[in-house]
Amino acid sequence: MIMRIHEMGVDGLREEDQDIVLATFHAQRAAAEQWQQARVAFMTARLNAGRHPDTDPTFWDGYSAPVPPELPSERPRRAWIRARLDVFPFRVVSSLLLATATVGWLVLRHRARTRKPSPLDLDRALGSIPKTEPGRPGHRWNQV
Repeated sequence: MIMRIHEMGVDGLREEDQDIVLATFHAQRAAAEQWQQARVAFMTARLNAGRHPDTDPTFWDGYSAPVPPELPSERPRRAWIRARLDVFPFRVVSSLLLATATVGWLVLRHRARTRKPSPLDLDRALGSIPKTEPGRPGHRWNQV
């Protein structure tokens, strides 16, 4: 199924660019149809003669594909770039947020690693204080 450019739309382009895009599309589509018809006619003649591209290494000898039509000037391309610039602020903001979150995480990680341990942390690390919560049996606050 061939999708028509009218159904796809040419949003984001100025009217003069839309005309260029539509004209180019129709010219390219017509050239593609001519190329396909010429290719099929070449293949059909060879296939009817009993030749096949899988078994005959000279099957495609004599075939030359036509040169595709030229593309228009850069104006529609600039419009395409202009339409993509709408995404640019989102990319900048999301990149800044990601960078800020990464730096914040690195700072917190550095602080946690370089923090001086309290005497309670040292006692727990050495095993002189059981790892129980206050109010439970065995905690030093409950011992009299």
